[in-house]
Formats: sequence, structure tokens, C-alpha cells
Amino acid sequence: MWFKLFKVPLTDKSITYFFAIQTMFGFPQNFTSNLIGVASGMIASSSVLGLSSLNFPRKVRAISKRIFLPLLQSQPPNTSYRQYLERQQRRGHNLYMNDNPMAAFQQQINHNITQMNQPPVVQPQVVQPSEDNIETLVSMGFPRERAIQVLQRTNNNLNEAASII
Repeated sequence: MWFKLFKVPLTDKSITYFFAIQTMFGFPQNFTSNLIGVASGMIASSSVLGLSSLNFPRKVRAISKRIFLPLLQSQPPNTSYRQYLERQQRRGHNLYMNDNPMAAFQQQINHNITQMNQPPVVQPQVVQPSEDNIETLVSMGFPRERAIQVLQRTNNNLNEAASII
């Protein structure tokens, strides 16, 4: 398929070569293999050596399909990749802890430090409300159980309890 970009005629293969060249210069350690790939792709797609009209015998194609195709293809995983990674992480973690007692000791120390940095949980003291305050709220028309609850929550403060109810 032909198209023009800034009045330059290009094909869909041009984009492929552009990405290959970009990869070649973006990753210098792969320069040689990318250069060979670009050159072989250009030679195969051009008619310079007559490779486009070259046909291999049927037996050669069948043998190469049987030998090389399984090497290039991969089977779809039977579990999700996330499950696989979690399983590998659990296995590696258990092996690491079993083989290295210092790692288990360090993990215990880290756990203890984490607990020490946590603020202590303080249980609030439940203040028993005075009978006078309960009777005052009940005389205002509130139920006795609700008056006791609110007075306990406000530490027996009658004004605060009356504003909450």
C-alpha cells in the first residue's frame, strides 16, 4: 500500500523499516543484529537477487515447518500471568527464608519495628452517667436508653448530650 508523507511516497514496509532503524539506534547493544535484520529484509523484499520468486521444494518446507515452527511458537499459558508470578514469588520467598536464617531474623526485626512505630490503641474509659443528668434528659422527652448512650459518649456532659440528641 502506497501513501505520501510530506510528499514522499512510502509503503507500509517503510514504517516497519523505520521502526527497525529506530530500535537499532535506540539500543546500541543490538545494533549488529538489527542491521542484519534490516539488510536481510530489504534484500528479501527487493528483486535484486530474485529471492521473491524463489520457491523451496515441498519436502523442505514441510521439514522446516515441523522443526522450526514449534521453536518459534509458544503455547498459551494455562493460568494467568499474575497467578504465575504470585506462585513464583511465594516459592522464591519460602526458599529464601529457609536457606537464609538471617533473612528470617531480619524480617522479624522489621516486623517488631513496625509494631513499635504504631501508636498504642487506647481504650476509652466508659464514664457512668449520673442519675441526675439521665433524669434531666428523660424529663426533656428523650428515651432513657438513648440518654444513657449519649451521656456516656460525651463523658457525662449534659449540655453536649442535649445538643447531640
